Amino acid sequence: MYEFDKEKAKSLLDRAGWSNINSDGYRTKNGKVFHFFMPLSPGYVAEVPAEVLQAQLKRVGIKFDINVMSGTAMMDGMTNLKSTFNTHW
Repeated sequence: MYEFDKEKAKSLLDRAGWSNINSDGYRTKNGKVFHFFMPLSPGYVAEVPAEVLQAQLKRVGIKFDINVMSGTAMMDGMTNLKSTFNTHW
């Protein structure tokens, strides 16, 4: 397991071109916010780890939303490529 290294993460993001910070504190590149989201079913076991990940990403300027939704809506999002991150296989 790797220890969270905020300064190294920021350095890597800067080198990748995500060096601008908008007024909300999120990194941007070519005018686009570094943003993705993860759909979760209500009560899913990954909800707490997702919240930890969300907090860590925010500390380095990455916007990460957790969208709690029904299983049907979540599957629709994955099938139609509407989600950007998920924990299901």
